[in-house]
Amino acid sequence: MDFACQEIDVEQVLSCTFGLSKSGCAVLKQLLASTKPMTSDELASHTGYDLATVQRALKHLSERGVLVRTQHNRPQGGYEYVYEAVGEQAFTALVDKTLTSWLAQARDEVQLWSKKRRALK
Repeated sequence: MDFACQEIDVEQVLSCTFGLSKSGCAVLKQLLASTKPMTSDELASHTGYDLATVQRALKHLSERGVLVRTQHNRPQGGYEYVYEAVGEQAFTALVDKTLTSWLAQARDEVQLWSKKRRALK
């Protein structure tokens, strides 16, 4: 997608939409590509980021409503959390809602700027 003087790729859109770092984008992309829920250890292994970085990204993504965390009970006892991205329809709706809000704010800023310019003339 082109926006005036620069090309915008999906990773930039996701990064801006959800306020993601490079590691957060990598975790999100891995979850979107996965056909099954993944543990934080699995995500760390697949993305190449350390566990603490992945866990911070998961917390951030969870706060943004982009993923689902489920407790998985281990057969030998104890539990672990597994993560998966929300469904495609819910994910697309989250992106659309954020972009629509941003567009409205951008329009308001341009209109305010224009009013201020006219007032100075």
